[in-house]
Amino acid sequence: DFLIANNGATICDGRGKLLESTECMGDYIEELISFLFSEDCVQARVHSRYGQFIVKKDTETLCDNEIYLSSFPKIESFYQVSALFLQPNEAMNTAQKIREKFPLLYNPLNNRCWIDIVTLNMCKSEGIHSLEKIYGINSRDIITLGDSENDIDMLKNFRSFAMENALDITKEAADNVISGITELIYNELNRGVDMEDLIII
Repeated sequence: DFLIANNGATICDGRGKLLESTECMGDYIEELISFLFSEDCVQARVHSRYGQFIVKKDTETLCDNEIYLSSFPKIESFYQVSALFLQPNEAMNTAQKIREKFPLLYNPLNNRCWIDIVTLNMCKSEGIHSLEKIYGINSRDIITLGDSENDIDMLKNFRSFAMENALDITKEAADNVISGITELIYNELNRGVDMEDLIII
């Protein structure tokens, strides 16, 4: 029925139509992306109302939807910037530096070798709470499923399942660990739950 994307910053209906969004102001995005590349980011993906594009260093070959850092356009706002690093510890260290450098602007969320950067205080739980308020959905009808660090807040705040291949820290935050969505649906049906009443995120 719904897709919550960009770590809660966008909510779409089942057909992909945007229903609700929370954006970061674009005033400091060039500074943010330049900083990411100074920390050895491999690439940065910008998700915005204008579309998605990939930013690369000026020395690399470009493909469709890719631009050079030197030709970064001025944009008024964005939903999320996702930055790729070669190692998870590089991403984790850079996320901490972003918290220190931009303490009142951004919430950098670790996602293995990626950092997902959204507006301050935004996370998957906030997106789900927005969905609850807007559409009158009861939290007991929501099941969350996750596998990475950026899922932890939602796993702690709602009925939750972590995937078997999830990080240990993510498994600890979840109510249960499962092999996949098929197992989750099978278990819920065996409990007598009407799947029409559930929202799986």
